Formats: sequence, C-alpha cells, structure tokens
Amino acid sequence: MKSLAFSSLIAVLLLSACQKEKNLRDQRLLPPSLVAYRTTDQAVIKIYAINGDDVWRPFDYVAPDRFKIYRSVGDLNDFKQIENIPNDETYTYTATELEAGTPYYFYVKSEKIGLESVVSDTIMLVPSEVEQPIRLTNPQSFPIQSATISPDGERFAYTDPTYTWDNGMYGATSLFIYDLLAQTSSLVQRSAVFPDWSADGEKLAFCTDLNEVAIEQGYIPQHLSLLDVPSGNITPLTSGAEFVVNPDISPDGEWIAFASDEGHRGEFEIWKIRIDGSDKTELTNGLGHSVTAASSGVGKPSWSPDGTHIYFGVSANDPSQDGIFKLALADNSIEPVLQSQWQELNPVLSPDERRMAFFSDRSGLIEIWLMDLQNGKLRQLTGTENNAVEDTWGKLEWLDDDTLLYIAYPNDGSAKQAYFKLDIP
Repeated sequence: MKSLAFSSLIAVLLLSACQKEKNLRDQRLLPPSLVAYRTTDQAVIKIYAINGDDVWRPFDYVAPDRFKIYRSVGDLNDFKQIENIPNDETYTYTATELEAGTPYYFYVKSEKIGLESVVSDTIMLVPSEVEQPIRLTNPQSFPIQSATISPDGERFAYTDPTYTWDNGMYGATSLFIYDLLAQTSSLVQRSAVFPDWSADGEKLAFCTDLNEVAIEQGYIPQHLSLLDVPSGNITPLTSGAEFVVNPDISPDGEWIAFASDEGHRGEFEIWKIRIDGSDKTELTNGLGHSVTAASSGVGKPSWSPDGTHIYFGVSANDPSQDGIFKLALADNSIEPVLQSQWQELNPVLSPDERRMAFFSDRSGLIEIWLMDLQNGKLRQLTGTENNAVEDTWGKLEWLDDDTLLYIAYPNDGSAKQAYFKLDIP
C-alpha cells in the first residue's frame, strides 16, 4: 500500500512538472499594434497587446509585464527609449509636449519575464490643430458609402449600401443623386458603386453588376457605365468577364481612367477608355496586384488637373513595391511619388496641383494625409478618436484648393457613414 501511494506521489509530481514546463513552452506575447490619436501638442497611443479572438492555437497569448516606448523625432533614424512602464492594463500611453507640425515616430516593445520580447510596427503622427469638419449629411436619413459632388456644388451622387426594394425582399448598394437645394434623392441605378462626376456636370461614371451572372463560384463581373445627367440615359461602356472598379473622368471630359482585371483574373491594372466607350487601352502591365471589390491593390486612379498624368496607389504583398505613383500619358512611364513602409492609397491632387491628399495608415489607422508637392512635407489631416474615415469605398475629392470632401463615421457613435467637408488652412 505504501509502495502504491509513493508511486502515485511520484506520478503527481512528474505530471505537475510536465504541466509547468508545458505552460511555459506554450505561452507567448502577442506583437503589439499601435494606434495614435493626436492633438496640437500631444498624442494618445493605444497599445493592443492582448488577443481577444476565439481561434484555437497550440499556445496561449499572455499579457506583458512591461512596455518600453521608443521615439524618433523628425525622421526614422534616431530612435531612443523614452519610457519603461509597467503594464497597468490601461494599454494607453500619452506622449506630451509635442511640437505641432513635427513628425514623430513611435514603436513599443512588450516584455515578460521568461518569454521572448516582441516589437510593434512603427507608427507616425504629426501633431496639429484638431480638424473641425462640417457634416453635410445625416447618416440616420441615409448612410453614404461613397460620394462625388457636381461642379456647381448643388448636387452630389452617392451610394447607399442599405437600399432595398420589393418590401425589403431584395437589396444592394445603389446609386442616387441628392439635390442639396430641394433636399431630395433620386435613384440612378440599383447595384451600382464608385460614382464620379465630370467637370462639366453633364456625365456621371459608375460601376455596376446589375443583371450580371456569376461566371464561376464567387465571381460576378462588374462593368463601367455612364449616366447622361440631363437626359437620364445610361450607357454601358464595358462588357465581358472582367471586373472594373474606381472610374475617374479626365478634366477635359474625354476619357475615363479605371482599374480592371481584364485578361488576368483578380490581377488589376490601370486602364483608360473614351467617354463614348471607344479606344479602351491598358496603361500598365505587370503591376499584378490583387484588389478587393472595393478599394484596391491597385486603387482609385485619379487624373492630374492638367490631364497629363494619372495618379494611383499600389498595395502589394511586397512593401518595397507599395506606394503612390504617377503615370505620364505621353509615354506611359511611371514614377514614384511617395513610398514608405506604410500603406498609401487614393491620391488626389488639389486643383492648383500644389498638394496631394491621400489615405495612409501611418498612425496605425487609415487617416487622411496631405503632401506638399513642392517640398515633400507631410501633414496629418484627420486622426481623432471615434471619427474613422471610410477608406474602402470612400472617395477623396477636392471642392477647391483649400477644401476636401470625404466619407467618415461621425464621432456621435453612429454606425453609418456621413459626407464631410474639411477646410484646410
């Protein structure tokens, strides 16, 4: 009996030791991710270092004991540790006494005794006066996924992702025109996205899969169409098995630039087509990056105001190929405009061609940034908490040299998008 009890004790001790070793072996730190919200002279950095999903793994993510905060001022080449703080489970660090207009770079190292340290990606922020955008629409009346304003400023075309018909039996994102004076909406076409208004106000380009049939599992073609605004007539401009996204009408109203996977399913290039549907031409060859139905591995091409270049963003699996580029229409040559370790998309030049607005995740979330094309200086335009911009479907558009239009989720807790105007001093 004593021998049996002794054997049981040994077994329990061995099991306990093995379990302890297993627990140590199976614990890891989750690489932290950072999101920064800035004001004039400080920034609140949220540290996401705990995994909350329910995915089974052969190990457990555990909370770190400490965070080491590193910062570089002005450029990416001079990081210094500025804080070594215990994990108080608030997962927030406030950087103070920052100089407005100066770029700051941060990364965080998570540490726990007995485990390998892990490091976050680097984020960038530029403190500035908090933006004061003007909300143009009420998301409770109708949510807006994407929008484009008429040149006279009296109407805008928008897509509503919640539109239904036949007593709610059917539904699809659909295209409308809203009259700002009459405050009324009129349906243009069901199952339509990506509107873009011509400079003369006569034409509206958009994409649609209305009446298209799936040619394989999960793939329905999407095509380019053109609305003649005065008559209300709609003309299809493309057809076939391709998927077309993000049209942009040239300043002279003669051409439409767009992205398409024609000839290479799921791999998108930049194309152009005449406004009457003729002379469809592939402008790039070998960008070869996949794109979602919304935004873009190769995304949202836009014309320069003088009509000589097309600007576009690339988001590839290889960050060395990411960035914003411009394509010269004279010879189809491509030059980089902005390349970094972050995602940069949807470039749009101001009418005077002095500045370029674009989406970037430099601060940890997609925000609107501004680049001075004369000196390359960057400025962060959005980035306050609870005011997320709509980058996937949303369209950046200049109203004039000092005013941007964009789609965002209001900071009133609304889960629906609204149309905003932002004056840029």
